[in-house]
Amino acid sequence: MPLRILLAAEFGPVRRSLETLLEQNEVDVVGQAADGPGIVALARVLRPDVAILDLCLSREETLTLADDIRGTSGATRVILVQGDPFDGDVHAVFGAGISGVVLRAKVADDLVRAIRDVGRGEYFLSPCASRALVQAHLKPRLAAAPPCGRGSRPHGITN
Repeated sequence: MPLRILLAAEFGPVRRSLETLLEQNEVDVVGQAADGPGIVALARVLRPDVAILDLCLSREETLTLADDIRGTSGATRVILVQGDPFDGDVHAVFGAGISGVVLRAKVADDLVRAIRDVGRGEYFLSPCASRALVQAHLKPRLAAAPPCGRGSRPHGITN
């Protein structure tokens, strides 16, 4: 049985292009909304497997919306499509019930895979977003590490 997808994007042409991409990959789009209240209302009625959010909202509004969708339709998993690389706040994003993050620039490459992974109960992070997350996580550690060849050496090594 194909996954049932609910799609939210503010702009009609974006919704239509995402719908076309999904239909070409045999993904069943059961409903569409142009805003947060619309997708929450549809999630309550349609109970989709996955909701895709491509809305221009603040991070806080997005997290609240994802939480609202999960509260309305507990089995629905949420994928966020965003424009900027991941900012490193993975705890807030995944803690709000978001199961996948896809960068808008890579939506054609990553969205269908994200839907399939999330539909199986897994998490998905676009490779570009993963790279940005790891770099953000390592940056403070790399800055604090002694330069190569200086600082402490493993026990027993003198030169």
